[in-house]
Amino acid sequence: MSIGLAASLSGAFFQATNYAFTQKCQQTSGYSSAQILLASHAAMGLIAALPFIGLNAWRYLDPSHFVALIWINLPYAIAQLLIAIAIQKSDVSIVSPLLALKIPTITILMSFMGQPMPAWHQLVAIVAILLMAYLLSRRAGRLDVLPACLVIGASLGYAQSDIEITRYTQDFVGLSALMQVALTVSINYVFCGFFAGLGMLSGCQPLSLVYAARWVALSWFVAVCLLLVGFRLSGVLEANVAQSLRGVFGILLSMLFLNKIVKGQGDWHFKLLMGTGMTIAVFFYFL
Repeated sequence: MSIGLAASLSGAFFQATNYAFTQKCQQTSGYSSAQILLASHAAMGLIAALPFIGLNAWRYLDPSHFVALIWINLPYAIAQLLIAIAIQKSDVSIVSPLLALKIPTITILMSFMGQPMPAWHQLVAIVAILLMAYLLSRRAGRLDVLPACLVIGASLGYAQSDIEITRYTQDFVGLSALMQVALTVSINYVFCGFFAGLGMLSGCQPLSLVYAARWVALSWFVAVCLLLVGFRLSGVLEANVAQSLRGVFGILLSMLFLNKIVKGQGDWHFKLLMGTGMTIAVFFYFL
């Protein structure tokens, strides 16, 4: 197994872990999704300050980076908020697999922007993903549209943020791929943490919430580092297929970490089947 693929798989696991920690924090802290989002990013700013100082990251900063960081983080923040609301309205075991909707969402968007129509096997994969998302949303006997719509909106935000952060990483010319990732992550999340901290202060939020959201922050920070390494070292194909496994990881973590398995296992078997099926469909899309 390549280092890039291993990093992507680990990143997918930590991303699913982040969704589980987010749901747990929502259930135990009593704070809103927006409050937890601000607190977790303030915590990530503190975490990112360590490599920021250790790498002397300020030496690589340029005034033009401010605009780039805005374009990275505005769609990202909207996506994170939509995912947090989706988890609150639904469940990690539903939201995590539904993130495979990112593939058809981006494909349809790119088609409207003048890109060539997808190949036949990509269309088959898209139909399969949409069908499994529909079946997953109907797990309770009715179509639960809101989480799927929120995930689609989040997918657009994540896609735009991914494009911008990849461009930003490439600004650090002449450095190794790992150094580019380290600088990008540390600068970006110090930037996020600064504005999240201002948001908490302006809203008079208790600083104890930063501590309450510490696991949400740490799991996402680790996930982003690993996923960026995966994209830089293994390429889009392997990284996207590996990242789609967060759906399966999310179901397993929800079963174990959140103790959700209380009314028999039939529903969980179905969710696991749908999550695995979506991963296979994503792999088929990139063939």
